[in-house]
Amino acid sequence: MTLLLGIDPGLAATGWGLLDERARATACGTMKTVPGPPGPRLLKMVTELRAILAAHRVDEAALEELFMGRNATSAIGVAQARGAILVTLAAAGIPVYEYKPAQVKASLTGYGMADKTQMARMLALQVYLVSIPATARERVGPVGSQVELHVHTHVREDQLALFGFAAPDELDLFEQLIQVDGVGPKVGLAILSTASIAVLKRAIMDGDVAPIRRAPGVGPRTAQKVIIDLRPKVEAEAAMLAVPRAALAAADGEVPRQVEVALRGLGFSAQQARHGLEAVDWSTQPAMQEALAAALKALGR
Repeated sequence: MTLLLGIDPGLAATGWGLLDERARATACGTMKTVPGPPGPRLLKMVTELRAILAAHRVDEAALEELFMGRNATSAIGVAQARGAILVTLAAAGIPVYEYKPAQVKASLTGYGMADKTQMARMLALQVYLVSIPATARERVGPVGSQVELHVHTHVREDQLALFGFAAPDELDLFEQLIQVDGVGPKVGLAILSTASIAVLKRAIMDGDVAPIRRAPGVGPRTAQKVIIDLRPKVEAEAAMLAVPRAALAAADGEVPRQVEVALRGLGFSAQQARHGLEAVDWSTQPAMQEALAAALKALGR
């Protein structure tokens, strides 16, 4: 597999990314240094670059040509970083190709004066950059391993972004979250990163704002709105799952459905009906009236 290493040099931060021959992103990161004398900062950068080259069989590298802006101090730092990078790549025998900033912008967006937002948008489209919640990231294997994601494509007039999830129920909850007024894709992703799906759904049904408020950018009003908007959907989903489980345990699968309908008809919520169904001992194969009585007893009636 051919690997191309792209590097955006800078003394404070040097971004890097690896693409294979099919323009798929395989790894990326940022080499950062702390303010101070340039010598130790450049040494740290060289050390990290050598580690990247040792971990990945890089075939060639691409750098942006030095752009002389108005800030001479910044240009000097970038030039120093470029020199350290070029020497390290040359020592490793890796051929380097340099491109003018306008060339990079034109090749990616078709416009040599594109801004950073336009560049980021086109890059996400062409190399399939997918944002995932922390809970999904924990299940992703090492670099190079395969991973299956369930993807939501968020399309707006000024934005196209991809959001990936490890399981269909994570995707479903995300798509429900972004329908809530004030919850966009980034906030929805942050909420899903705070806890597991089971914990979040339980919090929504119980009216507990704490797990939702742990997400950055989520205040008490937004958390409460999430609960108000999603509770009916989550409760209905839980009730639908409870009936099949009870039906599997009962001899007559119709009885649990009749009990669920009766409980809802008596004014119980979907969540309460689920609790009632789960309280019935279906192994005794109760008749409908017996099962209903057991469910009502569990619900305090």
